[in-house]
Amino acid sequence: MDTKFVEAGHGGTEETCGNWGKFLIARYTAAELAEPTQFPMCEGEQVVDLHGTGRAHVWMLDLATGEGVRFPVGVRNARDALRRHQVWVCPMFGPMLDWLIVHIRAVNRTWWNDLPRVVYLPDAPFDLVGSRGPGPDQATRHRVRDLLTGAPLARRR
Repeated sequence: MDTKFVEAGHGGTEETCGNWGKFLIARYTAAELAEPTQFPMCEGEQVVDLHGTGRAHVWMLDLATGEGVRFPVGVRNARDALRRHQVWVCPMFGPMLDWLIVHIRAVNRTWWNDLPRVVYLPDAPFDLVGSRGPGPDQATRHRVRDLLTGAPLARRR
């Protein structure tokens, strides 16, 4: 994977230091996208394309917590990107993810090359501790559980 470190914070002075987050941003290389699966009966498929991920996906990892998300380039905001995942992240993760999504949309094809090493987010909310995102709503979690356990699905009214 191509990777870059990006640091984000409220400001660069003692008066504006606030929160400071360290992130790893990643995308697949052309070789990884072309990597064929070695699993029997799946010949001819690429490993990366098998589960709805590919060239148009970006990874963002919080280096403080070791957790993060994979999201499609076209996602609208951090809330949409985090909807499927209940991840523990530092206070700067959400604002940085929102910034990254806007950056990708604004710069488009050169977003990777134009990704700065440091991002200042002075309007980001301040917090002393990280948080775990909400992830899927309870109804979605129950549907997935029912599918995995073979429980009968609720009838639609």
